[in-house]
Amino acid sequence: MIKYIIYSLLVLLLINASCDPTNSEGDKNPREYTFTFDTLVSIFRPNGSNAYQTIMNQIWGNSSNDVWASGHVSSGDEIFHFNGISWSPVQTSPSVYGWLEGEVYGFGPNNIWAIGSRGSYGDSINYSLIGHYNGNNWERAEIPAETGRELLTIWGKNPNDIWAGGREGTLFHYDGTEWKLYEDLELPDKASIPGSIFKIEAIAGNDSDDIYMGTIVFYDEGEYRLSSNYLYKYGNNRWNMIDSGFVTEKYFINLWVSPEGNLYSGLGGWPFSKYNNDGSWTNLTDEDILISNIDGSSDENIFVLAWNPFQLFHYNGIDFYEYEELNDVDVTTVTDVWTDGNEVFVTGWFDHEGVTKTLIIHGE
Repeated sequence: MIKYIIYSLLVLLLINASCDPTNSEGDKNPREYTFTFDTLVSIFRPNGSNAYQTIMNQIWGNSSNDVWASGHVSSGDEIFHFNGISWSPVQTSPSVYGWLEGEVYGFGPNNIWAIGSRGSYGDSINYSLIGHYNGNNWERAEIPAETGRELLTIWGKNPNDIWAGGREGTLFHYDGTEWKLYEDLELPDKASIPGSIFKIEAIAGNDSDDIYMGTIVFYDEGEYRLSSNYLYKYGNNRWNMIDSGFVTEKYFINLWVSPEGNLYSGLGGWPFSKYNNDGSWTNLTDEDILISNIDGSSDENIFVLAWNPFQLFHYNGIDFYEYEELNDVDVTTVTDVWTDGNEVFVTGWFDHEGVTKTLIIHGE
């Protein structure tokens, strides 16, 4: 009799576990998040004056209590930090001296990287810039002077294996000691057309060897200005081209790789898609969703950000849930989304008396 009672209790426990609405990585079902809103204000205008724009494009964090947002600020030398309670502007000059408008990525609160560009006297070229935060101060990373062009994307497998890429095919690698230009990238044929522009738009991976890079080429063909997209994967100590927009009609500007090793992509009027082992893609959304960015913590916890109109979706590996309460939020556009599996953050812009400001939308 005792045996049957124990068996029945086990069955009940299994049923309750399977019906548990909470996220396996957090304490709360992400589809039950409530949202708060914060406006980011420049350190040079603490009273909220309209004199300075704050246009944050990127957001990333170590945890929901340690989040960074980067982008354009009229002062030119600020980045924003969230400590779990409030957002604060952090001045990066004079040590960095440049524009950290690209992505942020790191490995703990004392090892944060941010990228962008800096000008040079005598010319109008925006050279590569890499900033590093050691827990106390931002400092400029050492790279050869007047090397590379503006950096847009950064990702690392660990503190001793980091990639940063950007305009004109600029690609740097950090080995834990120094940043070096990677000069062996095989460029697509379209990049050799006179007047073409080749950009590295996205680098994404996981703790294994699943590391991908999305690129785009703008080029002239007759009287038309066209673009083509190319997807690379890193293996055998080199970047190898594995797909192009000519083959699968996909854009590879927004990439995210799950811990399980699955690659996801989405942009504009193209569907949110999952990459298959045979080189094909499975569309997970309709094409009429204008995707701005994607991020997640597992295959069962992915956020898809869309704009025009602003929409935020949650994908649990089976179906999509739309946070309809956000549809009426007054933003001009939304640019990035980040989650640690427990909370979610979105960056957007809005017009305040003729000046563009950043709105942080926080779900928990």
